[in-house]
Amino acid sequence: MGYDKVVNTSQFLAILYADIFDFPLKGDELKRWELRTKDLEPRTKDLKLIKRKEDFYFLKEKEKIVEFRKKREKCSENKIRLARKIAGLLKIIPTIKMVGITGALAVKNADLDDDIDFLIVTSAKALWRTRLLTTLLVELTGKRRHPYDKNFKDKVCLNMFIDENHLAVPKRERNIYTAHEVAQLKPLWERDSTYLKFLSANSWVKNYLPNAIGEFRTKDLGLRTKLKTNNYFLLLEKFFKNFQLWYMRKRKTTEKISDVQIMFHPEDKTRWVLKEYYQRIDKYIKS
Repeated sequence: MGYDKVVNTSQFLAILYADIFDFPLKGDELKRWELRTKDLEPRTKDLKLIKRKEDFYFLKEKEKIVEFRKKREKCSENKIRLARKIAGLLKIIPTIKMVGITGALAVKNADLDDDIDFLIVTSAKALWRTRLLTTLLVELTGKRRHPYDKNFKDKVCLNMFIDENHLAVPKRERNIYTAHEVAQLKPLWERDSTYLKFLSANSWVKNYLPNAIGEFRTKDLGLRTKLKTNNYFLLLEKFFKNFQLWYMRKRKTTEKISDVQIMFHPEDKTRWVLKEYYQRIDKYIKS
């Protein structure tokens, strides 16, 4: 075990970020998760704080997180198999364009008791009726996470629905954390190249993670779906929206709800993650 000189400035920052989640990076992950350095330039002595064991890179005195990651990978593989099975059932809903998993599970870093976070992309102007059908179908499997569940191991959390014409993360929410969340997303299945459309709509991620999402020709994707207005479906969509908002009224907290995006965040980690990251910057680079 020792310092490896292949670790550069950007990779040092990637290791600092991953440390927030007790997630040592493998050698082939260092390049992918490189962070733009801007005005942060670690000194040679800072880089010597990085240690390597087997193919894992981590901060000095954090060797134990290697075993954490190995255990979480095994837990995650079981959860991903379950997620694929439930996601496969959702193929019968024609207005679903993509089902993906987000968060720790997407990078195989989930704990045994963690739930399974789904991101679902819907057809244009079909967000609310798609959510209703999805909720009912997952409920039938007995695996849906409910708002007040105390034990949510292996439960599916339907916390993100996005209209296919509004795939981009809003500008005010773009930061290192959301860039990772976009880049980490793992599609379980898709229609009409929706995953590539999602990445293309969020190409801003490269401002933080220049190597995380690859290159693609956006002009060939047809990013927006042109939909003829059908008053019947528009009225139906409005009805389903009003019904679901009425049903959720007593439990409403920090949700972000519109006609094109529904975001439920039982625990929004953005502020915590950014605080932890900049504390590490101060400790390991600026001190």
